[in-house]
Amino acid sequence: MAEAYRFFDSLPEDPREYTADQFAEYFRLFLTDGILNGGENLQVSANGTDMRTFVKAGYAWIQGYMYKNTEDLFISHSTAHSSLNRIDRIVIRLDKTLPNRYIRAFVKEGAPAENPVPPSLQRDDNIWEISLAQVLIEAGKSFVEPSQITDERFDNSVCGLVNSLIQVDTATMQQRFDSWLESVQGDWQQWFEEAQQQSPASKEEVQQVENNLAAHLADNANPHNVTAAQIGAPVLGTSNQAINKIKALDLRIDTRNTVLTYDGNGRLMRVEEKDGETIVKTTNLLYDANGNLTQVEEIAGGTTVTTTLTYTNGQLTSVSKAVS
Repeated sequence: MAEAYRFFDSLPEDPREYTADQFAEYFRLFLTDGILNGGENLQVSANGTDMRTFVKAGYAWIQGYMYKNTEDLFISHSTAHSSLNRIDRIVIRLDKTLPNRYIRAFVKEGAPAENPVPPSLQRDDNIWEISLAQVLIEAGKSFVEPSQITDERFDNSVCGLVNSLIQVDTATMQQRFDSWLESVQGDWQQWFEEAQQQSPASKEEVQQVENNLAAHLADNANPHNVTAAQIGAPVLGTSNQAINKIKALDLRIDTRNTVLTYDGNGRLMRVEEKDGETIVKTTNLLYDANGNLTQVEEIAGGTTVTTTLTYTNGQLTSVSKAVS
């Protein structure tokens, strides 16, 4: 049969009959196997007085079939081996064979051994088991305590919680996100490496700039070796002294000009490189309260390179840079 459909009303002239397994197949499309709700639902415990364990009330769902237990259900384990431990399992078993057709709780007995292992679960076309717990049957012991029970209800490989099968394929979404993130990280790394190659300021270079500026500030007479031919006749103030260094010095060399601006303390604050009237590069300098150079901002061609210098006890300790 290539096509199948269900469920429809039955009519005398067109009877429609469905099997229990066809209903179960329908429900298998929506729900996974396991227990419902969690908590103490179908939890296995023991009183610690005999070789019995008990399953608390609750619901289970197996291959589209429902199981319900309404009260504590006691199950007996066989006598312990005299010298070897074994591991039993408490299972909920769906049995679709014609003589049975039920879902019930059973003890699935393990084999005594020096290193015991739990019995495997049966899962085929007719029988399907989920495990609620492992029970360690200790050698020579005539009762089972709660400490000997290992809860398996939340282990998806043997039981698990009933869940919906109608959900987003998160694995595919995660793969797509990881691919996108890897692409973004690659682009960022490429940009960062290019920015590092373009940046003019290594730690040693910044230290050299600082040393040059210190020497420059110490040379109060003529820090830039400016000649009279370059600047023409000196401009004198009313007290017949040279104009204060707060004024900018314009060094003319053909069409290229370098304009240096100082503050009232004689510190270089800005360097402008001009081609005629066009500013091709601007360098701004900042100082802290102790006169230490703390920032060099170089602006050229639409790109700004900012170098930040950090001091500890007056000593340069770190240099960082950013490109924008």
